[in-house]
Amino acid sequence: MSTLLSTLPSLSVWASLRAGRPSLAPSFATIAVRHDLNTSAMDLVVENRVDAASSDAKDTTRKKESVRTKAGPSEGTSPRKKPIEPHKVALTSHRYLWQTRDRWIARQLAAGADIPPDILSEILAHRKILAADMAIYVDVLARKDVYYAMESLGLLESAGPDRPQVQSPDWLILSIPGMLKTNQDVPYLASMLVRSRRFAQLNRENRALFIARCLESFLRIRHLVAVRETIDWVCSSPNQLGSATAFARILTVLAAGGNDTRKPISRSTAAPKELLHRARDRLLELMKAKGIEPTLDTTLPLLEPGLIPDDVHEIANLVVQTNRLGQKLRRGVLRRAMLSLLLAGNEEGATVFARSLEGISEEEDGAEGSVEDSESIFDATSTAFARLEEGRDLSGIVLAHNADVGEVIELFHRALDRQRTVAAPDAAPKSVSTADLTWARLFNFFHRSTKIQANELQDLLHQLESSSVQLHDLTWRRIYHGVMLGFLSRDDPDRVVWLWERVTRERPVSLSPNLHMLTVVMRAHCALGRPDRARAICDAWTIDAPREDTTARIEDEIPAASDSPPRCKGIKLTVDPLNDLMLYCSRTGAFGEVYALFKAMSSTYGVVPNSASLTILIQSARYASWHDPPGSAHSGTSLKYPVLWDNRDPVAFAEDLFWSVLEQNWPELAKNEVIDPFKSKTSRIMEKIFARSAAASGTAETNGEGGVDLRAFEATLSMVDPPRYPFLYPSAKTFRTFVILLGSTRRYEKIPLVLAWMKALKVRPNRHTLGLAMMWVAEMALADEEMVKWREWVKDWVGEEDVPREEEIAWLRRGRGWRGNG
Repeated sequence: MSTLLSTLPSLSVWASLRAGRPSLAPSFATIAVRHDLNTSAMDLVVENRVDAASSDAKDTTRKKESVRTKAGPSEGTSPRKKPIEPHKVALTSHRYLWQTRDRWIARQLAAGADIPPDILSEILAHRKILAADMAIYVDVLARKDVYYAMESLGLLESAGPDRPQVQSPDWLILSIPGMLKTNQDVPYLASMLVRSRRFAQLNRENRALFIARCLESFLRIRHLVAVRETIDWVCSSPNQLGSATAFARILTVLAAGGNDTRKPISRSTAAPKELLHRARDRLLELMKAKGIEPTLDTTLPLLEPGLIPDDVHEIANLVVQTNRLGQKLRRGVLRRAMLSLLLAGNEEGATVFARSLEGISEEEDGAEGSVEDSESIFDATSTAFARLEEGRDLSGIVLAHNADVGEVIELFHRALDRQRTVAAPDAAPKSVSTADLTWARLFNFFHRSTKIQANELQDLLHQLESSSVQLHDLTWRRIYHGVMLGFLSRDDPDRVVWLWERVTRERPVSLSPNLHMLTVVMRAHCALGRPDRARAICDAWTIDAPREDTTARIEDEIPAASDSPPRCKGIKLTVDPLNDLMLYCSRTGAFGEVYALFKAMSSTYGVVPNSASLTILIQSARYASWHDPPGSAHSGTSLKYPVLWDNRDPVAFAEDLFWSVLEQNWPELAKNEVIDPFKSKTSRIMEKIFARSAAASGTAETNGEGGVDLRAFEATLSMVDPPRYPFLYPSAKTFRTFVILLGSTRRYEKIPLVLAWMKALKVRPNRHTLGLAMMWVAEMALADEEMVKWREWVKDWVGEEDVPREEEIAWLRRGRGWRGNG
């Protein structure tokens, strides 16, 4: 009894959780060590007390359950109610706490839930969980920090083999990937995959789940290097994935990483198609090598926009495969394939599936299709007037893109007239209905139609606003966005600014704008020649105030995407509006602003630059090389630049940045595969990196790590030259822009190495890019046998049919087709 009394102060720590202070939970372990409390004795006493006190209650419960089971429902009585889910009522009815899981209790405590200490002590004692261990679990969940979690649980490599690991359950280990917030913590999570004994102790199913959650977190923070190296490590480790369920988890995560392309608001945040397709192909090859038959769960993710193949025949095979696996051939599957092809730019293939959709009626489909997804597929205009005459609304009506403008406007007026005869609700609907989508679709048709002038579009909007139609705020935002796009496409940016001001300030009930509206009004201000005003609006609606970063940085260092973003105000910003602003500044000669915006993306706005940002930066560097400095009398003859990027000329800065992205994100390719077709050796930059890497690997072996596979996660776990830009993945357009930069600045000798990188990364150039590269390589005046070797190298890569002819190269040499592109 004295032992129990001596441990009573520790229970006050649990009582502190009732006040919502989960960070105090681990202080129990500190108190126990400081006061030399016998925690194991306390748990034993509490366990004996609980067993003695609850034995009678458990016997009574068993008797009641046996009687309830034998009785059964009698005839004529109502069916038994759905059983109560304990986790939904446990916080209000504490007797259900005994039926909840350990992880649920820990997460509720981490969130500051009110659980009586006496009941909590009894539950922990009954489940043989030490109070000190539970305190650590709660603190790890409350902190939500990967490094802190691994340090608290003894999972760090720096802890050493002598430090004992905390007895952490599997559910807590599986929660660690979701705590990833910054790029700085990615190496800790990656090292846990390849070097942690605790990860190896998980069963195969939980290991696959842990890997899937790591990939999900890497995609969320856009650490694309870790995504690629995780897939490579999984495919090179035969014992990690052993079932179709495990592969389905990984493919589903990858599909979700590229599935954001369905929404324009987040297309810029989706993972690059080149990365996702490479991961998809490697996983499917591994499945085939292991003899695992495809299932419906492994096939459906392949029809998502991020993973769908480019070949129409492959997509058709996937659709047939889903049908063979038990999925009825519904419009939803065909529609998904068709929309994915449209998003990928394959309109011809989308037409094939659109024709297949016409042969499946709604009755055969068995379920109503998504009104959103079926837009521009089904022509229901002919039945709209009939519905109105029958007194029905326009729910589910989809307008064809080639519908008659006069008929659609008449349909709009009739719908308004019918709305006046229906009693208007007192308030706007709480959710978006199909009727709301119909009004939004009408204005989507109006703003796209070239036969409707800007003043007519404004008049139609005024008629809707002055009517009795009550719409959800999301629908109003969609309508306003469409009208603003219509004004901008009709070269009337003043109306865009006017509508923005009226919606955000002069509307009877002010409506907070969304990212779409912000993007359009920023483009409108740029069209009016007011980029400063565009950035001021962006700052006003996305951040409270730009932060003053007092941390000393290297001059040429760009803040990483992992820098903590500022506090969000109203709109979650993406990279697209800033890219638009960068592009405008580049085309108007404000090259200093281009670089300043590129640096401010991560540090000020908390967004991650993408390949389009890198493309615009390279393009701006090329424009800066042509620009005349102030006071220059001769165009293009001065070696000075009108602006310097971190005390360097923009061309040199952009070139070094591009090479750093390639050689730091793919060090294994730079070592082994990427070789200049003419030189047949690695670059000078990589020679220095290889020398330092060899010295570091020798040091690692002397420290006793020679048995660790250092080739896994070579870039992510690099201690010598870790990637500074893991969020950048150059696209085909980025490579073309870089080729034009090298060619226009007479750096011809570096162009073959750029094409070698494209070949290694499986980025296929178009005919225009190849023609430019071959044109500038010809300017090097190499020997005939070297040029023959060069052309054969290109032909072996892309095929003889895709190699540009001499006539095409001559056409490009005359200055046509490249001077304004890039």
